[in-house]
Amino acid sequence: SGNIRGIVRYDDKVFAGRGDDLFFSTGSGWTQVTDNVTYSSSGIVLGGVGKIRFLKYNFDGTDKLMVVDGTGKPFRFDGTTFEQLTALPSDTSGSSFVVNFKNHVFLGNGKNVVFSAPYEDDDFTSASGGGIINIADTITGLIVFRDQLVIFSENTINRLVGNSVADFQLQPVSRDLGCVAADTIQEIGGDIIFLGPDGLRLFSATDRI
Repeated sequence: SGNIRGIVRYDDKVFAGRGDDLFFSTGSGWTQVTDNVTYSSSGIVLGGVGKIRFLKYNFDGTDKLMVVDGTGKPFRFDGTTFEQLTALPSDTSGSSFVVNFKNHVFLGNGKNVVFSAPYEDDDFTSASGGGIINIADTITGLIVFRDQLVIFSENTINRLVGNSVADFQLQPVSRDLGCVAADTIQEIGGDIIFLGPDGLRLFSATDRI
């Protein structure tokens, strides 16, 4: 019972979040991953009641899954162990969006974009190459598109270009128009479509204007 909060395919399985737990299926039946001694996750459950989002990535030869629930710190699953990354800085707590850009984990959390050190998923310190960028508006989505990270908020659109903290540059696309509904941001036909205040819009057309 309860609403499905998110779904993703990972490791030849389908993973679904429902209530405060994460489950997977190989096509018949469901296995609980959270709060399960088999996955070293006893007592670990998802927080909140809203949408959960996933990132599939591989920085060290192991396919991993990162989960954000919009409430607590991110979770990580490597196929064997499901854990909450409690050692991450407080800036990561409450993240609602997660993407991989230039081999950094980027988290969208309120008005902040928080990113990890390169090729790291548990080190967000500035000394290692991590950082934080304030967008000054509530983030409604992140998407990687043509060598740039496009950051949508309720009233603005920005793009991040560069390869690391040494040369990352935040460039404005729109200062008075944004995406009003998370998860409407999709790449279709070589462009990004999203729901703006006046209806569905294309990123390329908005950028030209």
